[in-house]
Amino acid sequence: MALPKSRPRQGQLGSRKSHDGCITCKIRKLKCDEQRPACKRCLTTGRKCDGYVHAGEKGSWIAWSPSANHAVMQVKSPPTYASVEQIEVQSFEFFVLRVVPDCSRTVDEHFWRRLLPQLSHSDPVIWDAVIALSSLIQHFQSSGQSTVAEIKTAPVVKGDHRRALAWYGKSIARLRAGLKQGATRPTTAVISCILYICIECLQDHPSEAIALYQRAVAMMEATAEPEHQTCRTTQSESSVASTVRALLQNMSASQRLPLSRGMVFNNPPLETLSAARDSLFVLLFAAHDFLVDTREIRTDKPKDWTPPSDLIARQQQIRMDFLKWHSAFEDMTKCPERASIEDEVERYSLLHVVYGYYFILVCTGLSMYETDFDEFFPMFQNMVDHASRIIAPKSEELRPVFMFETRVIPSLFGVAVKCRHPVIRRQAISLLRNGTQVENTWRADTMADIAEWSVGIEESGSVHGVFCPQPPSQMDLPPENHRLHWSQMVELRDSDGRATKFHQVRKWEQDDNQVWSLVDHMRGLLALRLSKGEFQISRLSVSDE
Repeated sequence: MALPKSRPRQGQLGSRKSHDGCITCKIRKLKCDEQRPACKRCLTTGRKCDGYVHAGEKGSWIAWSPSANHAVMQVKSPPTYASVEQIEVQSFEFFVLRVVPDCSRTVDEHFWRRLLPQLSHSDPVIWDAVIALSSLIQHFQSSGQSTVAEIKTAPVVKGDHRRALAWYGKSIARLRAGLKQGATRPTTAVISCILYICIECLQDHPSEAIALYQRAVAMMEATAEPEHQTCRTTQSESSVASTVRALLQNMSASQRLPLSRGMVFNNPPLETLSAARDSLFVLLFAAHDFLVDTREIRTDKPKDWTPPSDLIARQQQIRMDFLKWHSAFEDMTKCPERASIEDEVERYSLLHVVYGYYFILVCTGLSMYETDFDEFFPMFQNMVDHASRIIAPKSEELRPVFMFETRVIPSLFGVAVKCRHPVIRRQAISLLRNGTQVENTWRADTMADIAEWSVGIEESGSVHGVFCPQPPSQMDLPPENHRLHWSQMVELRDSDGRATKFHQVRKWEQDDNQVWSLVDHMRGLLALRLSKGEFQISRLSVSDE
């Protein structure tokens, strides 16, 4: 008698196939651990668990989201993975697994690690913006252009970038439609604006990023006024607003942009790193105002200019405030109750780097001599040491691409161009080459290029000088007339409309009568990156003498 044919087994051996998994895992065709109210697989990957289908109620489900974020957005039915392309799912997974861990933990940990992954699943505007941002980071294309706002990058030609910009445009269109219909809450608009800033920074469009920053600030100020609040603000929305305000404050400080200051430095005892950061930001804004004012005043002054007493008094007051902050900060970090955890060590070092950078700028803000920076060699070295704790050595393919928060790029650039100690400035350039590639609008490799060209000019004493990766055997410091007062990369077009990049520098030089004057030089650069980061340079020198 023939044995009846056995029915092919479905599922894993030794387990009964379950039909009770969450909706998200079913769509992704993954095994669900079926934990309630939300499965652990979704939560650990930053996904929003869309709940479970009730027995006997096919086609309906209970959507779940954490109570802390449930009221942040009131939107239409949230999109699920069933309604998007597989490439979008892959981009989102890249965002969660690669982009989020690289993002800053100083200001915006909650924003990147919790808020965005969850809101992406409930708001199509944010979903499209996140996918666009993730794609631009995954397929990062360094333009090699200047950080000067007027300079535009070449048109995007890669398919990955076209696709990313299509998602970007889709997000903007949805946001505009929602705003026109009055269906978009202010938090959606502000969070989207933050993401749009990131996208413009990655495309090397600093002027567009700054315009979006100004729009975000205007929206935050408008929503803070009671007469502009069309609906009750939830506790979660207030938390989001606080996080976004911290992000904008950081961008304002690093870009020297206007933002409602509101706070006055009063040297309170510091108890947390967040309090130390906020107190330091107050000083940064005061330093910015001072540096902008003195730069305008010194523009047409002779080398032997003596600053007026009111400027000296202002400088001394800001300097004393910085020293008071540093003393309070050191007292806080020496407190035995404080736990020395890795996250705090990084934040501690970051505040030291920022403090050192601005303290030196304030102390030299009225000086007409570049040699006055030489007395700060110990502080420059301290900045580099702390920056090395922030920048973890990684292979080129694992090097972080982008952070919204400005951390160390402008400070390390300041060390590279203003510290004339040959070893310290090369350490700073090396850190620029190994750290995050883009911090807000600051591009590390571009800044490192300018720094290397500047070092080559100063150490050779010629505008044709080429950077040598190894410090010179003799540790002689460059004289004043070899040092650059200012430099940048600019792009000019010839009569045929072809763009050529120039390294523009300005330095003090003496004529035959020993009279000092500022002289501009421009050197045409045709740079081809070789292995080991070296350059071949075709040079053209133009002087306005």
